Amino acid sequence: MQAIELDWIEPMARDFLYGLSGSLGMQLAASGALTAPDLNGDIYFDNANVGVKMTNVKYTINDTINVTPDKIAFNPLRIVDDTNNAATISGDIGHNGFSDFSFGLNVRLRDFLLLNNPTQADSMIYGRLGLNGTIDVTGTDSNILAKASITNSGAGRVYLQLPESARTAQQYTGITYIDPADTIPQPVDGVNRIFETSGSTATALPLRVELALTLTPQLTAGMVINPAGGDIASVSGTGNIQLIYDMGKDDISLQGDYTVSKGDAAFSFQNILKREFQLAQGGRVTFRGDPMDTRFHATAVYNLRAALATLDETFTTDPYLSSTRVQVTCLINISGERDRMNITYDIQHPGVDYRGTR
Repeated sequence: MQAIELDWIEPMARDFLYGLSGSLGMQLAASGALTAPDLNGDIYFDNANVGVKMTNVKYTINDTINVTPDKIAFNPLRIVDDTNNAATISGDIGHNGFSDFSFGLNVRLRDFLLLNNPTQADSMIYGRLGLNGTIDVTGTDSNILAKASITNSGAGRVYLQLPESARTAQQYTGITYIDPADTIPQPVDGVNRIFETSGSTATALPLRVELALTLTPQLTAGMVINPAGGDIASVSGTGNIQLIYDMGKDDISLQGDYTVSKGDAAFSFQNILKREFQLAQGGRVTFRGDPMDTRFHATAVYNLRAALATLDETFTTDPYLSSTRVQVTCLINISGERDRMNITYDIQHPGVDYRGTR
């Protein structure tokens, strides 16, 4: 078969892909019955380049896939990213007349670039993220198992932007009232089916994913709450998280801990009042199986100069104070579960005891 130039496809995929070049071709010989031919040969990528618009990463493939009457073999297939780092796919997919598939694949990631759109702040996900690790895919087409061990590669920043269209709200003089029923999806069989499609009759892919995820403080993860006001919360830390997702049963489980090394959050009100908080080191998120049963423990810190007289008028006559306006630290302690949060407050200042006799 004559090679297909990939740039010919680009006009039909311009909403998702960019920079297509190179070619995709086949050299296959058929034998046997017309209704069930045996194929032998190769599918080849000749300097094939494909860019993904959402992630702004361009990949290059210059390799071959071998096809036999009972197997599709990767020996291996090498996918190279913008930074010349690669993901390699080795192993094979067995088949019987291109049905009854069996999988024996191994994927290795080495500083492989998954996301590279740090200035694309209008995307739902933006930043820069590289990955190290392995993924093993085994089983049959009725029972596929993907076991992965993944860690972030080097310094990275990933931000998730909350879609405003996902909320139903009424706005009055700058205050937004949100219906909790619209913003908190209800669990179904212990799973938060955020993307469930009503009336869907599609058969779920019989895939089970077992992921061991290791996160290092080099990765900063953040959430954009209000892009117009610059309300962003971000955190970095260490984590060891085990994720199991059974797509056939629509069941997800998370186990493990994430400990905060540092973090910050900025919140504004009508672009008039803005406050920036720091997250204290040692905060923790504990995953206990059901994602809805996740526990949180964190302390937000806000520093400011405060007038002590607003707390206690006797400070104005205290001979040991040269000024009643002092630097204080306000603490907001948050602990508990998603729907049972316990919030307490505290004020700290060296040398001044607010919880004693005053």
